[in-house]
Amino acid sequence: ARRRVVADDVLRLECMADEQTVLPGSVRNNLGDGKPDKRKQAAVELESEIRRISHSTSHSFDNGHRGATRAREQIISHIRCLVEEFCKSAFPNHRKGGLLGLASVAIALEHKPVQPFASQLVLPVLTCFSDEDAWVRYSACEAFYNIAKVVRNGLITHNHMPEIFDGLCRLYVDVDRDVKKGANCLDKLVQDIVTECRDFDYAAFIPLLTTRINVPNPCLRQLILGWIMLLDSVPQVDMIEYLAQYLHGLFHILASDNRDIRHTTENFLNDLLKEIQSSMSDRPERAQHAIANAAETVAHCCRTGERRSDDNFVRLTALSWLSKLLGYQEELHCRTQNGSGLKKLVPVLLSGVLYCLDDNEPEIRGNANDSNIRLQSATQKLPAGNIPVEAITDAVLGAMNDTVAGKVRNSKVMQICFAWVQLILDQCRAQVLQPSVRDRLLESAFQALWRPEEDLVVDALLLISQLMASSDDTENQVMLVPAPPPKKLVEVDNGLFARFCYRILRTMAEDSAVLKSRGELIVRKLCDGVDAELVFATAANAVADEQDVSLARRLVRVLNRVLFTSRETRDFRQKLQLDAVHSARPGAANSGAQAVPQLLMQLVRSWFHCPVSTVTLCLWLQWFELAAEITARLVEEVEQGQELQEQLDEFVELLESPVFIRLRFLLLESQRKPFLLHAVLGLVALLPRPKEQALRPRLDVVQAGLLLDKFGFPRGQRSPLPKHVAVEETLGAQFMHRPGHF
Repeated sequence: ARRRVVADDVLRLECMADEQTVLPGSVRNNLGDGKPDKRKQAAVELESEIRRISHSTSHSFDNGHRGATRAREQIISHIRCLVEEFCKSAFPNHRKGGLLGLASVAIALEHKPVQPFASQLVLPVLTCFSDEDAWVRYSACEAFYNIAKVVRNGLITHNHMPEIFDGLCRLYVDVDRDVKKGANCLDKLVQDIVTECRDFDYAAFIPLLTTRINVPNPCLRQLILGWIMLLDSVPQVDMIEYLAQYLHGLFHILASDNRDIRHTTENFLNDLLKEIQSSMSDRPERAQHAIANAAETVAHCCRTGERRSDDNFVRLTALSWLSKLLGYQEELHCRTQNGSGLKKLVPVLLSGVLYCLDDNEPEIRGNANDSNIRLQSATQKLPAGNIPVEAITDAVLGAMNDTVAGKVRNSKVMQICFAWVQLILDQCRAQVLQPSVRDRLLESAFQALWRPEEDLVVDALLLISQLMASSDDTENQVMLVPAPPPKKLVEVDNGLFARFCYRILRTMAEDSAVLKSRGELIVRKLCDGVDAELVFATAANAVADEQDVSLARRLVRVLNRVLFTSRETRDFRQKLQLDAVHSARPGAANSGAQAVPQLLMQLVRSWFHCPVSTVTLCLWLQWFELAAEITARLVEEVEQGQELQEQLDEFVELLESPVFIRLRFLLLESQRKPFLLHAVLGLVALLPRPKEQALRPRLDVVQAGLLLDKFGFPRGQRSPLPKHVAVEETLGAQFMHRPGHF
């Protein structure tokens, strides 16, 4: 290899010696001189020499004639000498002289004879576009300009356009002002050559533009924009066909600091929209293709910039395009009655609209909101089977789970996303309820339950309820089990609703603040949307087996308040009371637990985690005997504390509420219902004096003391209830002797 390198160097030196002999001595001496006048004089002499050689034969250089071949070899020798001795010289003046000499060769040969030498003349000049000396780069601009004026379309036929355009890009970003001016002149000349050439491969050239269009240099942006506008003006080029390749770059240019470039780009974007609109009547396929190609880019540009103020104009223009494209697509839909285009367009544009709904710029927010309304209207125009449910779901979930500048989406965006889910649920219920869609929606709605905005939580619960209620009933069935093994909020069935409820309970168990702030709201809305009986049966299954007594007690208190205070459970309350009245009462004479409906027993079994709530439930069910027994045990065995006082306060509030008005009337019948009075008096005895005074007027009315004496209840002692009234007979001993209960 070493020998080969040495041999090549020797051969090159020999060739240079031979080539130097072809140049006249004065040309060789003056072409590298430091004075421009001497270099020009040498160039004139060289031009005369090349013209003499060219005219020495009447044949073309490529026809194989001996004279033409000899002349061709002489010209090649001159060019090679100029390149090797001058253009590649270490001295700037020599390089400038070599460039001047190459231009003289091209001028001497004129248009047709110069074509065989086009590559040898052009490529060395392009190399000098990157020269370290600014004057050499400027000389390269001059040389290329003179060569290109002679070669013309030979630049295209010899496939030098990629190198030429790359050289132009380098010149446009040059730091020297004169070089930039020279590049501008070259650009205009190359544009003229391209437009007059019929064989130019525009499809291969456009990628050269798109690969450089995102470079932030304003001069380069101006170059690229000028070429795109030029190609759009050429009749034989349909730039709409290539819209997807350069549209994103045009929007990127809108973020430029140069006002003139932004203005030019904005006008050109408007012209493109007009082209799309004009083709809708005579060439609808072209318009449809353009809309489809532009949609994804426009949606992406709506999300550009991470909300930087510098990119507001980009997002605003993208939203304008989005609105226009949607209008064009709706018009095409009306003309052709073909919904495939609108079907594909809606989810693509939706992702961009949802991103801008909480933009910092009011105008952007307003335009995004208007576009969202139009998208919803367009979706409703589609046949139910033609709505892209999964694609819309992807866009909606993407917006819900997205973060912008490190922040989660605000409640307005989330509510609009829920509105979209409601729309597709109303239009395509069967498709939305497919597990692949439904489960993803449930997951996002579940995450929204823990957001701080209450109205958003309500919407999430509404969606969850609708998805649950619309699912197969067999999925939501809850099996009530008499006494399963103890577990920690673990599912005892595989129903969809049960699994979801257990997950909610587990989340609230991990965060007591969530249980306190959101527990009642979640239960109420689930009862309203699904079914109160299903909700309470599922919760009863979970709470009954909970080993964490403190957690179970808090859950029961939440469920108890919802059961007796919310309108959503009114029908369920009435059903429970009606079932209890028509069934045997635990603790009453000649009655047993086996005759009590299973749901009632399951609720009472679960409520035993919180004795005061259990008493409240028993009083509502008119199981006064059981309520009295629990109250007696509560008085004797439960340690007094702040939590018990809170439970008693809740009891007082419930007793004074309109829901328990019938129970308050029953207090007047104490002679026939002594166990009711005993239960109430027992709870009153636990109240501190300020709270006791709230119930004192009620008790005075029934003359509690006289009634107790009349029925033989010794005061201050446990009531002598029959043995069969004991709670062990009704619920089993294990529920009564758990630590923390009694």
